[in-house]
Amino acid sequence: MESYSCNVSDAVAHYKQTLEKSVKQSDKHMDGFLRVFRTRLESMGMKVVEKHKAVVNGGILNKRWDLVGTNSKRHLALEFKSISSSRFGRLYHSRVEEAIGAGMDAKAKNKNIELGYLIVLDNDDEQAHKHHNKIRRFCKAICNDYKIYDSAMAIEISPHGFEYLYNDFDSFMSKFDYKPVVQKLFGWMKKDD
Repeated sequence: MESYSCNVSDAVAHYKQTLEKSVKQSDKHMDGFLRVFRTRLESMGMKVVEKHKAVVNGGILNKRWDLVGTNSKRHLALEFKSISSSRFGRLYHSRVEEAIGAGMDAKAKNKNIELGYLIVLDNDDEQAHKHHNKIRRFCKAICNDYKIYDSAMAIEISPHGFEYLYNDFDSFMSKFDYKPVVQKLFGWMKKDD
């Protein structure tokens, strides 16, 4: 499987550079992540639309997701959010409520839709370590406990680089890409022949 770690590094660099220029309008700081995920989905044979065109009609909401990928058999929507460590106390509950509400609404009308969620924790005050457990519990809950999202990924970005808090890129995408499982299975069968 192709590794996207350097592309994630590029997305992190784009995130930092954009915020250094004080450009947060229209979530431009997340565009590097958008490109990485779009490239991967297209490599899986999906037609991808983004932002204003990436609308999923739910039971109540017609919500714009960051990316929507489709092919003849699958429908996938991805949401990207960021939260600053310095504003964590004010924003965390809103992020959780929005993720749960939007995900439940999308699944209510689209039973077979697959959902993914990326959250970036921006360590802008050197206190992000205090929020690691909450971010991990949130990701685990929306995927494993509530089963709203099929996959989640959390990254902390600091002036020194980034670290994964929940799933890395390949682990996140493995929930949506079935080819590696089939390739591993056939590779294993050939070895034992």
